[in-house]
Amino acid sequence: MFAIIAVMIIAALSIVVACFTSECTNVGFIARLAGFIAVAAVVSMLIVCLIGVWTMDADFEANVQRYESLTYQAEANLYDNDNDYGKKELANEIREWNEDLARYREKHNNPWISWFYPIDLEELDYIPVNLLR
Repeated sequence: MFAIIAVMIIAALSIVVACFTSECTNVGFIARLAGFIAVAAVVSMLIVCLIGVWTMDADFEANVQRYESLTYQAEANLYDNDNDYGKKELANEIREWNEDLARYREKHNNPWISWFYPIDLEELDYIPVNLLR
């Protein structure tokens, strides 16, 4: 939210400077250009935020399914065999899940960019790798 407000302030200041300068000066041209770029940035950020909100439920359900699948595979020892190749792949997928979850939670809790990450994944936990014995 802070990023959108900051860009909106830049857009407003640029438009004010452009209004009070003559059209032929470089300052007026630069102010108009900065104002146009800032308005375009605000519009694009709002579109990204809206897309995140519109797809929030689907993304959350996809993450729930991924979490349940990985925990089931780990708890049921589906890959407990002689070569342990499947267990290594499952361990890599669990590591990726834990890293993605940590990264997403950090972005969601960051006040500067949290508007771009609307899903609250606090209900989902990290998967302990020690389930793979």
